[in-house]
Amino acid sequence: MKNFAPTINGLAAQNTNGFLGLSTNTAFWTNVANPQSPFSLLHLNTDDIAQQIGYRSWMNPGLTFTHNKDLMYVGPLRNGATDLTDAVIVWSDNSSGEIGPDNLRFIFSAGNGLGAVETPEGPQGLETARITPWGYMGIGKRWNNALQPQRRLDVDENVPPSAAQFRVTYTPALVFTDFQTTSQGYLCIRPNSLRVGINLNGADFPTEALDVNLGTARLRNMPNETPNVLVTGVVEDGPGDYVLNYLEFTGDPEDVLAGDGIWVNIDDASCEWNEVNNGGSLDLVMGYTTPSTACDTGRVGIGLIDPAARLHVINSLDVLGETVLVEAEATNDPSVGHYGILTRTEGGGDYQVAIAGYAKATATLIPPSHPLIGTMGSADPNGFCAHNAVGVYGEILNPQQTCGSSVAGYFNSSIVVGGATINISDESVKTDVNSISGALDGILQLAPKSYYLSNELLPGAAFDNDLAFGLIAQEAQQVFPNIVKEVAKPLIRDDEGNLASQEGELLGVAYEQLIPILISAMQEQQAQIEALSAQVSACCAVDAGNRSGALLANDILIEQSANRLDQNNPNPFNSNTRIGFNLAKDCRARVCIYNASGQLIDCLIDEFRNSGAHSIEWNTSDTV
Repeated sequence: MKNFAPTINGLAAQNTNGFLGLSTNTAFWTNVANPQSPFSLLHLNTDDIAQQIGYRSWMNPGLTFTHNKDLMYVGPLRNGATDLTDAVIVWSDNSSGEIGPDNLRFIFSAGNGLGAVETPEGPQGLETARITPWGYMGIGKRWNNALQPQRRLDVDENVPPSAAQFRVTYTPALVFTDFQTTSQGYLCIRPNSLRVGINLNGADFPTEALDVNLGTARLRNMPNETPNVLVTGVVEDGPGDYVLNYLEFTGDPEDVLAGDGIWVNIDDASCEWNEVNNGGSLDLVMGYTTPSTACDTGRVGIGLIDPAARLHVINSLDVLGETVLVEAEATNDPSVGHYGILTRTEGGGDYQVAIAGYAKATATLIPPSHPLIGTMGSADPNGFCAHNAVGVYGEILNPQQTCGSSVAGYFNSSIVVGGATINISDESVKTDVNSISGALDGILQLAPKSYYLSNELLPGAAFDNDLAFGLIAQEAQQVFPNIVKEVAKPLIRDDEGNLASQEGELLGVAYEQLIPILISAMQEQQAQIEALSAQVSACCAVDAGNRSGALLANDILIEQSANRLDQNNPNPFNSNTRIGFNLAKDCRARVCIYNASGQLIDCLIDEFRNSGAHSIEWNTSDTV
């Protein structure tokens, strides 16, 4: 025993008074590399240099072993509180550069007559368990430096098929569950009650070999073999609680499973495709309702399991082709009409659509120029004489019975026309035909505007964002009431029946009806021009000598009553022409030349001039 305070593992002034050290190597007390003092109350050593790396200052009340450059401690450890002390086993290894790390092993070395039952393996004895420095504990007898435990608890046992590596016991030898991993890696669970429960609470017990609560089963990579039974479920204790059962196949390909869980032969089924004689034709029908029977009156889905309509078809295959293809093979009988698809909706409600086309892109179209078309119609004479070919036809039946406006087509966005837009204008369908009068006065009262159509002011609209030109319907209605029409914006619902756009009443302008009004206005204007030209001609016919004196009243009216710009002469010309103009009063005069695009070419004069007639010559060679 030494009575001083040495430094151990870098911890200075360790109190080792009263400690006892026993060593088989005297160098333990004399080697300057050692603290030359025991580490704990009892320290057993065999080395010349004791390993200090694993030492802690709290190890003084226990038993320390230092051997083969390693350290082990067994003793108490105070755990924070005043009266809380744990029993601990500590083992440590030398520096990382040495062989290791070392394990904590549990070894049985035989005796008490057990050697005949389990012979200890090797001179070290029979290892039953070990703990690695990483906290992995292995239970078994085959662990070695090359084969270490790989999990927090790793049970190793090469047992016969009837045994198990691991047992959870409630009552020893009476109530337990064995777990076994076979040589093929299979997991076997063998409760002595022959029942396993998953997600059952403490008050519930499994009633079947496998009883699962609050969950479902998922099977992956199952073999694809021809089945001979169908796994079914029988209600045990209300919805969601089922006991698995099985239903054997009958082997008859004509048998189907009915909704009551019974195999039914197709020939005996009451709801199927039936042949019905309707006036001499043999029709194939299904899903019909009669006063006496109703057969499959629900929805039909193709390509999906939850149809949203009477017939709902989805083509989810990544192949080119039509989802639904209907072809009508027409006969040569000219009295017989043919419809490829004829749809009809009848009844009340706020919304009825006979045919709705909806094209929606769910990814970028490749290439981007590919079209996205909601509804497409085409007519192909196919090399034969077709009396009339119409791609899309729309009409309003009985328009006089419509409460609101009636239009055969309503387009919520721009329209592109590849051919002529033709309005019916045949004389045979016109009555009360009259000439248009006062067209010029009306045209002069119209006030064209530039504007932008707002989608925010009309929810559900799809106006272009471009600058537009046109008339204000309310203003045009005051001048030409008949070209302004009331237009009903229809109620629009999406493909799921949700409201997409509210209906509303608007005013629209039939711009094509302005064409004959403009023609009439131009004719009226031409008549006025011709009348004025006649007056000018009469004025010019007066003798020049007389005109040099006093002007006639008409001359004064024409030449001096207003500012006027005369036609240049000659016209056309090569490089020189003369431009005449008249000023009603003394003023600053400015005569400039512009091109057809409105760009300034040249200004000939910009100066004060007296009232009366003037002329100026323009030489184009002087214009830069």
